[in-house]
Amino acid sequence: MLYAYIDDFIKLLACVKESGTEKAERFVMSAFKYSLQRQFIKSRRKSIVEESKLNQHQQMAVEALREIKRICEKHQIRYYLIAGSLLGAVRNGGMIPWDDDIDLGFLYEDWLKIKKILPTELNPKFEYADSDIDPSFPRMYPKVLFQEEGCVDLFPIVKWTNSRFKSSLCTARMKAAREAFNATIGYLPVVPAGFGRIKMTARHYILKAFVKIFNSVLTPDFFIGRCRKIERTFQNERSDWYLTMYGFHPVENEMLRREWIETQSTIMFEGEEYTCFSDPKAFLAHMYGDDFMIPKQTHQHTERF
Repeated sequence: MLYAYIDDFIKLLACVKESGTEKAERFVMSAFKYSLQRQFIKSRRKSIVEESKLNQHQQMAVEALREIKRICEKHQIRYYLIAGSLLGAVRNGGMIPWDDDIDLGFLYEDWLKIKKILPTELNPKFEYADSDIDPSFPRMYPKVLFQEEGCVDLFPIVKWTNSRFKSSLCTARMKAAREAFNATIGYLPVVPAGFGRIKMTARHYILKAFVKIFNSVLTPDFFIGRCRKIERTFQNERSDWYLTMYGFHPVENEMLRREWIETQSTIMFEGEEYTCFSDPKAFLAHMYGDDFMIPKQTHQHTERF
């Protein structure tokens, strides 16, 4: 929000400069300085409030994880602690201090099973959200929510191809389908500052306009179906690689060696044992780099759904 505000100011200042009025330019500068100070104070207050709630939200996320583990063990469903949650387990023995949700991965067949079971067996204090049930939900993967805030993300781990050409082609199709899906439901992803915010926004609105023209055909269900088809593309291939679908890292970092997947190990997370890849440190070095043990704090934004 703050960066968008600065962008608007720059555009306004450019217009004033074109008019050649120095007095008006000084007025705009002083008004901006005052407004920016107020904006910073408001954002800081909001940040302090969010930080005070973070520990409570993390506790609910861990409780939701235990509930999912119970259901998985009951139905013999394999799951993996992945991404930032596995990083937190190795580095902190639990959640990364500034993280606000937990990441679980499931082999494709198990992912389909858990999607059917959770809506009926999940503790009623939690909510199961899935775009296959509600096409307006802005994720291609399910989430377990508490009071409309994400606790646990459930990602499919699918067989992937050894071919770079096929991988690039499917990745491009998947990215296009996800962005078009977001456009159909009017969802604008939160983009960190310095990560192409203006370009991302422009592309979103172009897609939204395109989808609006063809809204009788290009519905959310249409793009969900495109992504579900990509999930099944390489399921019958013998490959050395798997892929965590719908992750937020580059595809090459989301790819998993078959030997990491086929054998599971266990790891302690918030005082309880959970399953993960056979070599978690090798996976983390592959995903985050060899210096993965060095903390790199990033801003987390807990979205409401």
